[in-house]
Amino acid sequence: MNGQLVFKNAVVRFSEVIMEGLNHNDLTPG
Repeated sequence: MNGQLVFKNAVVRFSEVIMEGLNHNDLTPG
């Protein structure tokens, strides 16, 4: 497996989860 690719995908998914959580709580980053 390509470790760098896995890490990149993990970061993207993590960001999506964070944004989804913020939107669910009516919050915005910053």
